[in-house]
Amino acid sequence: IYAIICKADVFKYPAVITCGLLLAFTGDVLINYNFIIGAILFALGHILYLVAYCLNSRLNKKDFLIGVVLFVISSLTILLCKELVFNSVVMKLVCIVYALVISATLGKAFGNFINSKSLTNFTAAIGTLLFFISDVALLFYMFAGASEISNTICLFTYIPGQCIIALSVNAFVNKKGSV
Repeated sequence: IYAIICKADVFKYPAVITCGLLLAFTGDVLINYNFIIGAILFALGHILYLVAYCLNSRLNKKDFLIGVVLFVISSLTILLCKELVFNSVVMKLVCIVYALVISATLGKAFGNFINSKSLTNFTAAIGTLLFFISDVALLFYMFAGASEISNTICLFTYIPGQCIIALSVNAFVNKKGSV
């Protein structure tokens, strides 16, 4: 709506981010009823964030490398951390696929900021990092029996992360310069 009011030149980035936010919101509601469906919706939201970040700057080797490093760390944590107990192989697989998606998204967000220090890229990177931290906290809360503090960390990083990702649209529309 802000992009429309401001008569932005380009609507793709704001539209794709908005759709990602809506999917994440829906995933947030459904994850309490069905973890796999909620995780799928969150993953689709992250895929839309990744698409938006690619609209802002083409995917390159640096983005890929950052994403791969994050994915290796994430997947090794899921596979090797003895505290993480999954009730099925399918649940573990869902978490690994989700780790791939969020690692790629965070890798692209970091890569965009490294390549161009714009306010859009800064807010997208910070918001995506907070979302990533939220997901790690949720992983340990749900599957390692971590204390309530993990759930609190999840909420205290997820909500600001989503808001900051949404603010990247404001920066994009206003074409803010370097940070």
